[in-house]
Amino acid sequence: MILNWSDTGRLLFTNHNRRKVLHMSYGEMANYLSNETIRPLSVGKAAHQIIYEHLYTVVLQVQQQKKKEIQTAEVNRRRDMSHVFLAKRKEALAQALMHHRKVARQKQKHSLLLREKAHKKLESADLAVAGLRVDAWVKLPIMEGASTPCKLVAIIPVQDKFIFANRAGIKVGEYTRSQLSHMIVTENSEILVPAPSSRAC
Repeated sequence: MILNWSDTGRLLFTNHNRRKVLHMSYGEMANYLSNETIRPLSVGKAAHQIIYEHLYTVVLQVQQQKKKEIQTAEVNRRRDMSHVFLAKRKEALAQALMHHRKVARQKQKHSLLLREKAHKKLESADLAVAGLRVDAWVKLPIMEGASTPCKLVAIIPVQDKFIFANRAGIKVGEYTRSQLSHMIVTENSEILVPAPSSRAC
């Protein structure tokens, strides 16, 4: 405070370097003091000490605010990193799921093709077996590791049996229609002569 006009009831304040001026009435001053908006400084301290304490308080407040801002920025950075990671993870899982579905569709398609091929091969084998007649020659797995040409010597429809003999006329085996078809499909058997007229006994 640099001036006190008692006749007008007004006060004049300035800061320590006298660059700012503040006018205030007695009533305003009393109101500020009563609600502690402003407080009188201790007259027992030197001006430089009062200024130092004030500036020190300001510096502490600034440091605390700066620390708070840094902590807030770190929290925001970690949250952003977490969001980025989750987004990338979600995208990677979506791509993996799409790839898995694509592979599954390809496997299913391949499986259906193989099944259809096997079914056609079995149908062809069934037709070939159905066309067998006595005296036909068929390669059969009589000995392990080798196929032996055998002659169909008899067909017993009631028992669903095909009886085969070797070149010497000795019986070497009997098979059902399904067994012969299966051996043809698995390439363990091969029809050499489908009809008696195509090859001599």
